[in-house]
Amino acid sequence: QSQERKEKRKKMFARSAVRSAVSQSRNYATLRDIETRLKSIKNIEKITNTMKIVASTRLGKAERAKNSARIYGAADQEVYTHAETAPVASEDSEANTLLIVCSSDKGLCG
Repeated sequence: QSQERKEKRKKMFARSAVRSAVSQSRNYATLRDIETRLKSIKNIEKITNTMKIVASTRLGKAERAKNSARIYGAADQEVYTHAETAPVASEDSEANTLLIVCSSDKGLCG
């Protein structure tokens, strides 16, 4: 009877050893997955930070362009507020007429 008990104990310990090895390999796989995820998250963080830097640089450039264009906008507004809107004189009129045409530099390119 003691021999049977010893055999049962051996089998029981063998099963628990196999279970332990399987669970350890599962844990190892999950640890590897976690490490991969962390590495991916760090890479995403680096990309996001780079995108923030690029966006802030572009924003600063756009603000500088806007501020430099304000001078021209104010000058145009001044011209338009004091401009006369009388119809152009006919050809038989002896008075000289000056027309000032304001346009963008883009033309009709689309």
